[in-house]
Amino acid sequence: MPRIPVLTLSGGKLSEFGGHKAAKEYRVWCHPSKGGDDFFYAFKTLSGAKNAYSKLARKKKSMGIIRVETPCAVVFDTRYHKYREVVIDKKA
Repeated sequence: MPRIPVLTLSGGKLSEFGGHKAAKEYRVWCHPSKGGDDFFYAFKTLSGAKNAYSKLARKKKSMGIIRVETPCAVVFDTRYHKYREVVIDKKA
């Protein structure tokens, strides 16, 4: 399996790309409070991403993080032949 790049296209809903079966990984993005680059944690399952999100949201101040984004999914967009980060909607 090809490595998923950090920078991807963005936009759309997971259900538009085939639901959870199409998700290659799930990401939780973090934004540091003292400058520095944004970073993410990658997970194979949505449950792993949700668990990490809740832990990070509780401990963000002690970790030097100003904001933690809700989990998003990474899918392969066949139209553009690139990976895309999409929101996880209830239809997925």
